[in-house]
Amino acid sequence: MVNYYNRKSNVERIPEIDFASWEGKIATTGLVEKVKNNYEKLMEERYNVAQVAESLANETSQDLNNINRELAFHAAMWMNNYCDYHNFLFELEEYGDADYLSKHFYNSFLFFLKIYFLLNFVYS
Repeated sequence: MVNYYNRKSNVERIPEIDFASWEGKIATTGLVEKVKNNYEKLMEERYNVAQVAESLANETSQDLNNINRELAFHAAMWMNNYCDYHNFLFELEEYGDADYLSKHFYNSFLFFLKIYFLLNFVYS
């Protein structure tokens, strides 16, 4: 999407608008004249694009900071669960059979097994 809006424009010159023909088509009195005046004022404006782009690139919004903080929190939670799951798999490998595990470890194993299959299903 960014590439679409950053693509090079193939317009060399903005076409002229025939406001006289629009006056005959639009019934609202004074609307075409108002749009024409606003259009002419807008076309006279000159912007320092480099300065505006630099200021936007260097500023962060509070909303973006909140989203990043939330994503970091969830990433840390999932990574913690993922590490616990791997630790449990190492313990399971050491015991060799799930029947030898305590009830707590066995329930954890089932929980992490569900997460493992869910994550593989979602990301595959």
